[in-house]
Amino acid sequence: MQIVYLPKTKKHFRQLDKKQISRIINAIELLPTTPDLGKQLVGKLRGKRSLRVWPYRVVYSLDQKQNLIIIEAVQHRKEVYR
Repeated sequence: MQIVYLPKTKKHFRQLDKKQISRIINAIELLPTTPDLGKQLVGKLRGKRSLRVWPYRVVYSLDQKQNLIIIEAVQHRKEVYR
């Protein structure tokens, strides 16, 4: 599976320091081999998954038809679900 970042996600990365970015990228790179690694979300985020990289969350969705992992948000756990 190929990883695709939405434009707003790139803005989220600019707010983080290099160490945090490195940890998050390492976690995201695990997704092509284990795309169901993250927790299935409910409510308004139904159909998306959340990967924990404390204290941040990576919200992503899977497009099985196009074989894509779409990274939709990378934010602090207190902000990401708002």
